[in-house]
Amino acid sequence: MKKVLAMIAVALVAGAANATLLVSYNFFGAGATGPTGPTNGAPFSTQATGIASNNLTRGAGLGMGLSTNRFIATGWNTSDFTLDGAIASNDYFQGFVAATSGNAVNLSNLQYRAIANNANGPTNFVLKISSVNTDAAFLTAWATTTKVLQPVGTGSGLTLSFDLAGNGVTSGTVYYRIYGWRSTTVPSSNASGILGMTSTTVTTDGGLAGYGDGNQDFIIQGTVVPEPATIGMLGLGALCTLLMRRLRRS
Repeated sequence: MKKVLAMIAVALVAGAANATLLVSYNFFGAGATGPTGPTNGAPFSTQATGIASNNLTRGAGLGMGLSTNRFIATGWNTSDFTLDGAIASNDYFQGFVAATSGNAVNLSNLQYRAIANNANGPTNFVLKISSVNTDAAFLTAWATTTKVLQPVGTGSGLTLSFDLAGNGVTSGTVYYRIYGWRSTTVPSSNASGILGMTSTTVTTDGGLAGYGDGNQDFIIQGTVVPEPATIGMLGLGALCTLLMRRLRRS
């Protein structure tokens, strides 16, 4: 009977263990202004069954940049060109992924197309993940290695990809922040730096190949698994069923 229960538990977890596309965003067609446009948060396009998400937002230290088919921000830190400086200044893009009740989510990959409207925006990026959405929690939250990238000002943008394997954050809701800052070797002139996310091209729809309908410009992959309490309840149910069968046989 123990072997049967173990097999049931493994099946419950393995059934949802394969990474899949959880949430995606298509910035094409999003106007420069309006309650659902990039001004107030890039609207998500699709989400997997059992997954909830919402618009992307900017940290309190950033201003709203207006640009059609993009989600951008202005006002990046000009005095501390480090991750600590970006954290202290609240210079980040933010979002979350939530699973339905009884389940938990773990993120495995995040990609988007980065673009700069001028050459003064951030070139260094770190993505942090937390199950608690507070500044204090993000200070010590799990973080990726630093990505160094100079987003282009025209054309298709450059793909920024974060490998989130081994992050250890499995929760009913997972929050993420993408922090950006310039290198210390660059003069402190990025007050007007404009950086953000873009459709594959400024004038035509298109996105990261191989995801959704091919027009998604920002994607999050991960897994949805039953929470420990849910696994326990299902295991208890299986145990009760086995006991009932034995009682009937006796």
